[in-house]
Amino acid sequence: MAVNMCDWVNALPALYHEYGEESCPAPHHHQPNGIDCEWRVVPGDFYSCDSFCQIRTTFTYTMEAPVFSNPYCMGPATCSISPDDHAVYNGGSNLGNTVDIKTLKDGVSGGWRGLKQGNTASPKLTVTLKDNECGYFTFLPIAREVCGTHTWGRTINSQRKDCALDYHTEGNACNLELLGADLGRSANAWGSSIPNLKGDTIFVRTNCADHTPLPMDKQNQAYRHPGVAMPRAIREAYTSFFTQQDVLRNLATDTGKTQCGSGKDAPVSDDCIEALQQTIEKPGTTVTALNVEDSGKGYTTISKAKSCAVRVYYDDQFTASSECNVNYVEVATAGSKVLDKCFKDGNVEGQHIIRPKGKCGCHIALEKI
Repeated sequence: MAVNMCDWVNALPALYHEYGEESCPAPHHHQPNGIDCEWRVVPGDFYSCDSFCQIRTTFTYTMEAPVFSNPYCMGPATCSISPDDHAVYNGGSNLGNTVDIKTLKDGVSGGWRGLKQGNTASPKLTVTLKDNECGYFTFLPIAREVCGTHTWGRTINSQRKDCALDYHTEGNACNLELLGADLGRSANAWGSSIPNLKGDTIFVRTNCADHTPLPMDKQNQAYRHPGVAMPRAIREAYTSFFTQQDVLRNLATDTGKTQCGSGKDAPVSDDCIEALQQTIEKPGTTVTALNVEDSGKGYTTISKAKSCAVRVYYDDQFTASSECNVNYVEVATAGSKVLDKCFKDGNVEGQHIIRPKGKCGCHIALEKI
């Protein structure tokens, strides 16, 4: 029996290789005219047709996600991360589909989940840095692009068997999704229902002076592919974060700055993960004296989802003269630390210092709305 390279069950597809019908058997095929996909009446809607004929499939890395647990490493030092270190990832507008997700689930070999976000999970990795060597661990999610023929339309009322009434065909409909770590079975960080993502973790080497990545010939081969390195606007937010040594010390793996709540009436962890995904989608956004919206409560709500709010509390007063400027990368990093330390029985509640008092002091809290 031929191995299906697209289901990840008995095969490990090669990245950046285009697979066709012989490797990823398509559930649906073209009509005899060689143009339209075979008719498929939409289940539960006998007047509509929608079908997808898979033609080619490619697996690639997509944009990196820095691992928050040990946000930046400066030599001489030994830096490491463990399987217990996770981060949230939001692919945002970089991912999506042109075909209805139910049609893709029916028409793509290996199934289709349409994931645009998830949690990262890494193996234990250790890097030993010499003097004047710096960098950070980053997760590279694997995306799947499936392109093919999309045919849709209306059925003939008297027969309801085909799409011969007012039908349309797009010959090159491409769709892009992230892959779950197990492509369907349970493999989740923080015990959540939000899946871990399939991918690889590498170390990105940076210039210790300005914290920008070294040239590509100094980087891991995986990092050199187009679309993997962060675009400039996002990179600038992380570079600003990496320059703040006091912040990095507060967020380092072994500082013990996390305080967990009592657990009574704590928000659902899935909701907090979703709220943090909203936060990291806007890494360049900042909390300053100009946009503090605490209404005398001493905090700003950064994002919220159902039962959970991500809030920044002010331990120092943010004023125009203080020039405080806290970006959302810092907020999301501290939030991931709370998830790592305070998750219990499907809920999470806690806080973590973002910046120390006297230096735009503030802390994050994941708490019930």
